[in-house]
Amino acid sequence: MPNLTLEQFLELRVFDKPPIECKFKVGDIVTYTNDYDVSFHDLKVLGFDDEISYGRFVFLNTDSFWFPVDPDQLKKAQI
Repeated sequence: MPNLTLEQFLELRVFDKPPIECKFKVGDIVTYTNDYDVSFHDLKVLGFDDEISYGRFVFLNTDSFWFPVDPDQLKKAQI
């Protein structure tokens, strides 16, 4: 997906509803903790993939917006 802009990607590949039940929704602000236990705060849920790959299906507003994350690696931000 490197040739698509964020806007194009959102229009073509991102869905408002997750493929399975999920406690997150579009617009939620979350903390993502990666496989190396590094946390990234105040990220926004952009949407969901229509299929699950290795547990990953949540898209976030990161530099790698095209790579979904596992919802088990997310925590809702404290507001």
